[in-house]
Amino acid sequence: MLPDAAGNLLITKGEIRDGGSYEQRMSHIGVWNSVMNDYNYLVRRWQDFL
Repeated sequence: MLPDAAGNLLITKGEIRDGGSYEQRMSHIGVWNSVMNDYNYLVRRWQDFL
């Protein structure tokens, strides 16, 4: 059971989320490279600027 900040019950034991089970939700997560190709160059240049 999960209460809110005021102590009111939000989620009861066994309640199912709209998005499905934990396994179903986690199967939709993807990871990609979020670092720019020129990241190292830009960091070096930024250090030169500072």
